[in-house]
Amino acid sequence: MIPVDVACLDLALTRLPRTETHFALDIDEPLYFSVHSTVADLAPAGAATVHVAKYLDLGATGRADLDELEGLLDRVQPGWRELIVRRRFLPAMRAANALVTAPGGGLDGRPSAALGRITGLYLAGDWVGPEGMLADAALASAAQATEMIVGRGGRSISA
Repeated sequence: MIPVDVACLDLALTRLPRTETHFALDIDEPLYFSVHSTVADLAPAGAATVHVAKYLDLGATGRADLDELEGLLDRVQPGWRELIVRRRFLPAMRAANALVTAPGGGLDGRPSAALGRITGLYLAGDWVGPEGMLADAALASAAQATEMIVGRGGRSISA
């Protein structure tokens, strides 16, 4: 499995400098910008919670990527620095436990919730099963594991 890591800059702002700009993806670099407080109750009225991220190369730490994250903010929300209430930089955060690849079989190439070698042992997570990504995959694989456990009638694990 190939993990997917990101460098993240999270900001609490007194307000958005550009209220019409809530989301952006850079087409030249793996950069992401989103104002999550637009759709979730994450900030007081009029304030904003902003997330900027960069997908990292395998094994990279992201410490050198802060300038790129701030540069994206400068382009989409100029004036943001004067409005900071709180700031948090995470140089290497796990975004997904396994990258889905075509050579790996796509979603169907991920392990099943049933661990074939050990009867009664099941897997669940964002890297398990043929359905969805991230939270969707974790919930789908947990539901599949639950169905298998209930189908076993609660019998004990055997190797």
